[in-house]
Order: sequence, then structure tokens, then C-alpha cells
Amino acid sequence: LPFAEVQPFLMPDEMSKDEEFVLRQLRTTANLRLANPVVRLLDFLMFHGDSLQVEHHLWPAMSFIHLREASQVLKSACKELDLPYYEVGYWEAYGKVWQQVKEHAEQPE
Repeated sequence: LPFAEVQPFLMPDEMSKDEEFVLRQLRTTANLRLANPVVRLLDFLMFHGDSLQVEHHLWPAMSFIHLREASQVLKSACKELDLPYYEVGYWEAYGKVWQQVKEHAEQPE
């Protein structure tokens, strides 16, 4: 599942030009929630932490080795500061991608 494909469901209809970069990234990016440690290990080894899109967007030059730790710190800070931090489960993300595919596949009238 190319998780980057599920990101647009968070995009608002209008983007504020005044909005701070970090807040925009937090509001429009989501991580893939992987509860199973084996799946997290596979994500790390095969996809280099691709499920951690929030952190990747905030710190694109950060090595994937540090993304999980950054995720824990950022999630805690967002909770403390009452900022958004989105995570979606695998099947929820898959459903959103499928919905987008169906919408884009419809023939225009």
C-alpha cells in the first residue's frame, strides 16, 4: 500500500497562506499506525520507516533510523500542546485509498 496516496484525505479545501509550516504538516499528514512489532520491523527494514510520514515531512533530512524516536517525542509534544497528530490503521488507510481510486475512476458526465 503506497501510504503517501492516503495523505490527500487530510487536505482541506483551502490552504491558508498564513499558516505556519509545522502546523500545516501536522494538520495535513498522517502516519500509518502499525501495532504489530513484526510489521513495524518489516516497515523499518523494507520501507525505511515509510509509515512515519509526519516526521518525514517535518524533518526530511533525518535518517529513517531516528524517525520512530522522533515520532514518540513529537506525539507527546502534540498532546501536551493540543496540536493535531494523525495516525490511521492499515485497513482504514487501505479503505481511503480504495475510495479515492473509485472517485477518480468514475467517468465524468
